[in-house]
Amino acid sequence: MDRPGDRGVDGVVAAGVRLLESVYAIRIPKGTTIYEGPAGFQSGIYLGGGDQIYIARPWELDGAQVVSETPIGEVTPSTTPLPIVEGSVLPDNPIGTPNHADGGASGGDPPGSKSSGDDGPSRVSLANVRYTQKTAQGTLEDGTRIDDVAAHMRQNGWDYTTEQPNMVDWGDGYATLDHRRLIAANRAGLQEVGANVHLPDEPLPASQLTRFENRRNFTDPVTGESYRKGQFAQTWGEAALFRAAKQGGNFPIRGHVELPIIRDESQP
Repeated sequence: MDRPGDRGVDGVVAAGVRLLESVYAIRIPKGTTIYEGPAGFQSGIYLGGGDQIYIARPWELDGAQVVSETPIGEVTPSTTPLPIVEGSVLPDNPIGTPNHADGGASGGDPPGSKSSGDDGPSRVSLANVRYTQKTAQGTLEDGTRIDDVAAHMRQNGWDYTTEQPNMVDWGDGYATLDHRRLIAANRAGLQEVGANVHLPDEPLPASQLTRFENRRNFTDPVTGESYRKGQFAQTWGEAALFRAAKQGGNFPIRGHVELPIIRDESQP
């Protein structure tokens, strides 16, 4: 941005003149459609080079606001606002794939993710998913084998129109409470999947309040909070912790990076 002669806007070169003075962190309303991915050649909305996040006509969004402003000369890797979303991009889309904001300010999201608005699921990179079970069944609820699901995904990709897996955003990765379709997605070679992403302190819906029972006493090594055997999860974070704690042994309390083992893999 500071090199003389590198100030192209609408074909005009303002040599040695800074046209952009500051870097801004912004907060946008929940549900706003955003695009991210490699930028095209410099022209129009494209800034040129590297990745770009694009929000159409943000000045018309009700509730959009500037959170902070940093003069360009003071921007360092530690002060540069992080992008609102990061993650996999469709290669045939020059701006990237549309996503949805969760109403948060730029910064702090794990790589390869972003929370959804009310009108669509999040897209989460499988590389950032942690699993809260050691094992899983080899068929879905309707009896379809995981390998058959994987074959379908290989041809058609992830189905964003069905109920999405529930995941907890730990800040450095996502703990999933649903596993079999994610195993299929891994086998299909997918890079990202849909998800209902929840913050750890988000309350569970009433229908889930008796689903996740803690089976042993333990302490969360991150927060230092202790949980007693027999209590039921009240939040999505507790649900993920209790599911992982149920696996016993040295299973990581915030989820394992390794896929669950299919218990009935040898069955037809």
